[in-house]
Amino acid sequence: MKKKIMCLMLGVLVIMLSFGCASKKDNAVNKSENENGNYAVTTTNINMGSVVPEGVKLRSTAEKAMADWADITGKKGTTLPFYLKYDFNDKKEITASYIEFIINDELKSEWKKNCSKDKECIDNYDNLVNGKYTLKGGDDGESYDANIETIKKAFNYASQLDICHDGGPEFYCDVNNLYVNARGFGDVNVRSGNNRCRISSDGVSYCE
Repeated sequence: MKKKIMCLMLGVLVIMLSFGCASKKDNAVNKSENENGNYAVTTTNINMGSVVPEGVKLRSTAEKAMADWADITGKKGTTLPFYLKYDFNDKKEITASYIEFIINDELKSEWKKNCSKDKECIDNYDNLVNGKYTLKGGDDGESYDANIETIKKAFNYASQLDICHDGGPEFYCDVNNLYVNARGFGDVNVRSGNNRCRISSDGVSYCE
């Protein structure tokens, strides 16, 4: 009888230890999913002035956020050179929303593969200016002029007037693999192919 009781107690102890280990593992996974950073690529609508919704992965670096494009596209290893970025107050509420995009030689070389031998297409990519660029959205258009200057710099506007358009309350530049747009009422977009990140005029940000 004593042996049966001892065996039963030992079994219960093993189960409790196993549960504890599993809980620690789950917590580790959750921690890795949300790093409490400032960067994200997510299809969830995130509202200005609110706390980021549960389940959204906030990354500690831009590189980690861009890697999350694989989840959206369904293609393993896919990354796209743009993402969302946020400023927060002490209550973890969003005080400012941005889209950042990147241009570098590696990306331009990859994009030019679609040009075949089209010299104009190749020149359009070669004229892009390497760098990391930031557009601010959802601020009633206060950053519109600054956003225009950012886009002009990235696309080397003076040399590439034919790929840019200034339509009054809207300015954009477009090459085959990169479209960047800003509107006077606070809407900003960065798109590549069928995928984009957007901040609407009312401060809602998301990627798709």
